[in-house]
Amino acid sequence: MVPSASEARFDATWPMIWELTEFPHDPNEIIAILDTGVLTSHPLLRGCIREVVDFTGEGGEDRNGHGTFAALVARTAMPGIPLGRFLILKVAGADGRGTQDNLIRALGWMRSSTVGARRG
Repeated sequence: MVPSASEARFDATWPMIWELTEFPHDPNEIIAILDTGVLTSHPLLRGCIREVVDFTGEGGEDRNGHGTFAALVARTAMPGIPLGRFLILKVAGADGRGTQDNLIRALGWMRSSTVGARRG
C-alpha cells in the first residue's frame, strides 16, 4: 500500500520530532506541549504559559482536559522550570483527536517561530 502524501510528510517529520524532544531539558528552555490546548486559568499553570497557538480552529482553551493534564504533569516532573516556559500548541480538538497535518503544521511553526529559533 502506498502511503498518502500526508503520511509521507509525517514519516519525514519524525527525525525533527525526536530532535525537539531530546532529554534532559535545560530549565531555561521552552517546553512545548502539543495536545488539546490548556486551561489557561488553572491556578497551578498561572504564569507558566508563554504562548498558546491553536492549529484546530477551536481556540487555544482546553475543552478536553488532556492538554491541561499533560502541562500539569510536565510542571510537576520538572519543578525547577522558571515561569513562562510552556509553549502550548493545540493540535487535537475537544474530542481528543488530532490530525497529522495539525501536528506537522505545529512542528513547522515551532521551527520557524522566534520562540523556536531562540532554542538553537
